[in-house]
Amino acid sequence: MNNDPLAQLRDIRLPIEPDWWPLAFGWWIIAALTLVGCIVLARLLINAYQIRRPIRAAQQLMQDLFAEHSLGGLTDLEFVHRSNTLLKRLLVAALDMETLAKASNSQWLEALDSISGSHDFTQGPGQILGLQRFNPSSTADITQLKQLLNKLTSKVHPTKTKIRFNKSVQISNSQLESAHD
Repeated sequence: MNNDPLAQLRDIRLPIEPDWWPLAFGWWIIAALTLVGCIVLARLLINAYQIRRPIRAAQQLMQDLFAEHSLGGLTDLEFVHRSNTLLKRLLVAALDMETLAKASNSQWLEALDSISGSHDFTQGPGQILGLQRFNPSSTADITQLKQLLNKLTSKVHPTKTKIRFNKSVQISNSQLESAHD
């Protein structure tokens, strides 16, 4: 007779190993947050792309003007007039900078200087975009003007341009007030 009590026991049945599906609650939260983050990021990228559309269009129109002028389709003064009109359309209509709608000559050139962060419009080749462009005997250095216009359109930003311009206007107004005191 077998007096070993352990021999009478049955084998232990192991439980089924947990499967990876269905996921635990924490993984569902992480998946939901990841999905929401991807949707928000995609929406931000789409909005940024759409808000820059007028700037890209103006840059393309500027390149078309450069090409037309290079092919001889435009005189120097016609090129200056059209590029000035394009800048006005970009800044006033597309970026909604209504204060520049009536700006001309020195005010317009100073505004372009503040946007570009240089003095090339009031003191450099960009002066032709002021009243000089109405003088039929005036000449422009078109090569430098093209570079200047490319530099300007590359610095234009849908929101930062307005902020930069408004800061420069506030600074110039405060300097005028302190000069009058």
